[in-house]
Amino acid sequence: MKRTIWLLPLAVLFLPPLLLGQEEEKSCTSIGCHVSLIDQRYVHPPAEDDCGSCHESNGNPHPQSEGPEFELLDEPVALCTACHEEKNTKKVVHPPVEDGECVSCHNPHGSPYKFFLSYSSIDSVCAECHDLEIAEKAFQHGPVEAGECTSCHNPHESDAPSLLVEEKPALCFMCHSDMEEQLQLSTVHAPVDEDCQNCHEPHAADLEKLLTDKIPELCYTCHDDVQETAENSPVSHSPVTTDRTCLNCHLPHASKEESLLNNQPKALCLGCHNKKIKLDGEVLANIAQKLKLANYIHEPVESDVCTACHKPHGATYGFLLDAKFPSGNYAPGKEENYELCFNCHDPEMILEPNVSEDVTNFRNGSTNLHYLHVASQKGRTCINCHDVHASELPHLVPVHVRFGRWDMPLKYKPTENGGSCTPGCHKEYSYQR
Repeated sequence: MKRTIWLLPLAVLFLPPLLLGQEEEKSCTSIGCHVSLIDQRYVHPPAEDDCGSCHESNGNPHPQSEGPEFELLDEPVALCTACHEEKNTKKVVHPPVEDGECVSCHNPHGSPYKFFLSYSSIDSVCAECHDLEIAEKAFQHGPVEAGECTSCHNPHESDAPSLLVEEKPALCFMCHSDMEEQLQLSTVHAPVDEDCQNCHEPHAADLEKLLTDKIPELCYTCHDDVQETAENSPVSHSPVTTDRTCLNCHLPHASKEESLLNNQPKALCLGCHNKKIKLDGEVLANIAQKLKLANYIHEPVESDVCTACHKPHGATYGFLLDAKFPSGNYAPGKEENYELCFNCHDPEMILEPNVSEDVTNFRNGSTNLHYLHVASQKGRTCINCHDVHASELPHLVPVHVRFGRWDMPLKYKPTENGGSCTPGCHKEYSYQR
């Protein structure tokens, strides 16, 4: 009898709650009907803890007369905003948000995916409505390729166009900080300053760098005057028409040089003209070497202004000259034949037989020796006596000049008040000013 009395209190400890007058608290998932709703990696807390926070739960939640629907306590958007900050307050609202269709992107109970998404990734959700044909393009923007649409777009609302998380170009600078630094330079390309999307696709493209068109056609969208020159000029500049075309000389975003040049003007030109170049039967001199050896440099060249005489994109005249200039050793001594020279020099230099010191120092007394050589007799051109870029001797007189196939020596000897020469074309002559 004593043993029985000691065992009864112990037995009471192991009685089920129902036998003790207590009912086990049941939920929609614990009774085995809706377990799959929360059998997910990510579970919405109300679905796990309290179905009644969103669904009608008075009495039988599934009255036979009303069918199997488990009615909501309120409109879906009102239920969501009871816990979540209300969306629909900014300038641009995503249509599903505006229409209260939160469940078009999110599962309200649980999901294998972050943010209770209805699909495996953010881009999969977006692709349900937005067909951008991204997969068909050869190149994709990094965030797009990674499926991270929300790197650039707010999925709910934004004060920026297209639901962007920032206005452009600040949005682009979030990743392309190097570009933001470039735009501090003195010359900024106008389309860049306005909108990167003027030249680049934001999602995907068939061209590298996500360009909207190939170069130079992309550049010609704005620079149609350059296109006209490059495509229709009798004389073309090879950097404009080959390889990287415009990018051979220009930076696309910003530069410390004018015209977005990728180097100082003279240094840029000498980057190619540092060797002899064979072109259309002509041999272009090594200008860099000539300047290095020279004692006297033509003023425009010295001042880094090659474009004072040459057109950089295309020209009507040989050697990309900006105006007419004789190409050989002889030409009539007329003003129109020397338009290029007379952009700077006084035409009287060759047109007047007698001149003062204000016109030219190449005179014997007042007799104009330029007139004698150029405008009278056989019409010898400037290149018979001058190098148009640089020389070892004063007045841009070279040691040798090209005369047909002959490098003709000039044997020029300057004096304090004149000089003399003994070229291959005449005996020694001297002059005194």
